[in-house]
Amino acid sequence: MGKILKGVPEATYSMPENMVTARINNSGQRDPNGNRVEYFYKEFLPAEQTVIIDAASSPAETSTDQLF
Repeated sequence: MGKILKGVPEATYSMPENMVTARINNSGQRDPNGNRVEYFYKEFLPAEQTVIIDAASSPAETSTDQLF
């Protein structure tokens, strides 16, 4: 293609105003640490990832004034 297109300027394209880029994770949710960047219409932007903290897996606070 380099020989065929020699001297032909490279085309540049601008993104339409109603399009945005978003970093997403493997679940398709917006995630600042996501591993993919995709293009979306503004009105169809996927939901942002929600972080759920599991109380069972987090260390419990210890209290020295326990009643039982």
